[in-house]
Amino acid sequence: MRCDQLERFRAAVDADATGGELVALCAAAHGAGLRTSAMSELKTAPRGYSKDHPRIELLRRKGMITGREYPLAKWMHTKQVVTKVRGVWEAGAAVNAWLDRNVGPSTLPPDEMR
Repeated sequence: MRCDQLERFRAAVDADATGGELVALCAAAHGAGLRTSAMSELKTAPRGYSKDHPRIELLRRKGMITGREYPLAKWMHTKQVVTKVRGVWEAGAAVNAWLDRNVGPSTLPPDEMR
């Protein structure tokens, strides 16, 4: 997640309406067997946010990943893998839609253009 996206992500998590919506979407994803995480997160509250913020766990993240891990299994080498992967994509679609609506793509030029 680029810095402009991270600012929008944290602002949306901080806002009661959109932040509360993300919490509910994450709970639904967990109920569907998915895990939500981030590639990286802070050990404490980001600058400008209280350590006791009701959504501090989300605010500490530097992005959002929704997925599922499976142990190695025979079905992974069959056509059944398509159904399982599609199921994970569909189960995570609501969180991805939230990210699209509230964060969106970076508006910064690519690194090589700066």
